[in-house]
Amino acid sequence: MKEELFNKELEQRRLVDMTVGELIDVLSARDKKIRSEIVAAVKEAAGKENFEPGEEFVGVKEAARIVRRSPQTVYRLSCYGEIPRRKHRGRLLFSRKELDEWAKGQRVPMKRDIEFEAGKYMRR
Repeated sequence: MKEELFNKELEQRRLVDMTVGELIDVLSARDKKIRSEIVAAVKEAAGKENFEPGEEFVGVKEAARIVRRSPQTVYRLSCYGEIPRRKHRGRLLFSRKELDEWAKGQRVPMKRDIEFEAGKYMRR
């Protein structure tokens, strides 16, 4: 503990004795290090959560509007894993692209479609 305090005091004295140019160099080096750590953390998080760059995500209300269901239905579908979704920091997120594809696959057949299929079946 005392050694840490001593090292901090020593570093502070060194910073006080530096010229403005030297301080700028030190801060630039620290800034670059922090930036690289942030970029690495973001890349790691993106890999874990399987986000594609440029992919647009929406919340529950917008997802409900896209798939033409109520927000409660979207919550229920997500609980059962019936709708594509991700969780990020406790929040449900939906890829707009995946929702569009899912909604196309959920098309409800119209009466004429059912009658057509029934006619094909009866002709067998």
